[in-house]
Amino acid sequence: MNHVDPEIVKGILCKLILTFLIVSPSIPCYTGGILGAASAGPSLHRKRRCLTYMLDHVLYLLFGFMDVFALLVVAAALFRIPVLKAGPTLVLVAVLASLLSYLNRMVMNWSVFDLLAQTALSALFFVLVLKFRLFWSMIIVSSGLMVFLPLQFTIYVLLTRFDFLPDAIASHNTGFVFALQLLTDASCLLIACALRLGKRGYRFMPQAPHDFQERILYFSPRYEKLTLALAANLINIMFTLYLTLNGWIYFSYAISLIVLFTMLILFDQTDKKR
Repeated sequence: MNHVDPEIVKGILCKLILTFLIVSPSIPCYTGGILGAASAGPSLHRKRRCLTYMLDHVLYLLFGFMDVFALLVVAAALFRIPVLKAGPTLVLVAVLASLLSYLNRMVMNWSVFDLLAQTALSALFFVLVLKFRLFWSMIIVSSGLMVFLPLQFTIYVLLTRFDFLPDAIASHNTGFVFALQLLTDASCLLIACALRLGKRGYRFMPQAPHDFQERILYFSPRYEKLTLALAANLINIMFTLYLTLNGWIYFSYAISLIVLFTMLILFDQTDKKR
């Protein structure tokens, strides 16, 4: 499998961080510019507010990175993709997706496009860098999402059910939200480790690099179950976004569980015919 040169990844990350520092919104304690620096300086309250502002945005980027990375790791483990070889690419995708999410939610206020944009970005990197065909890359990314979303819903339900987590937190970047993200990410990584150590995972996916000239009949008996699973995943992702934004969290949770189990059954049937 092709992998990214760590030095290239390091260079790209440095440029991204520099770009982020340039284009990110101005932090309140620096709005005074040169004149502000010449004055007596901000008050203690202003300094604390500035640090809180910075911490919120740094945590958003950090946990955004962890979400995407954990999702991609469990997706790779699900299809026996060597995580160590793909590691630099997964890190790069997670960094880019976190910055993209920050741009969508914190800068442009385009929250509705966030999940779809991150999904498209991740699939694109599997095609361009790891040399998976688009069909397979969409199966990998959407399957990771179909593990991640019901898992996060389950943890959310458990925490709210036992009063560890307030119900109305989904739209706020608070410590409760970060705790929910951390538990979800840790659970994904544990599942990935269990799959890896148990030598589990599906074998039907051809190893990269793929032949992009090969013609695939998506509705042939060999691929029809995978096509059905992919279509169900993509439809569910869009409906999950719509239902969650409209407050129908539990209904969205139920549908996600149904689609997850359906996907696993279809994958299992495909694997047995391999």
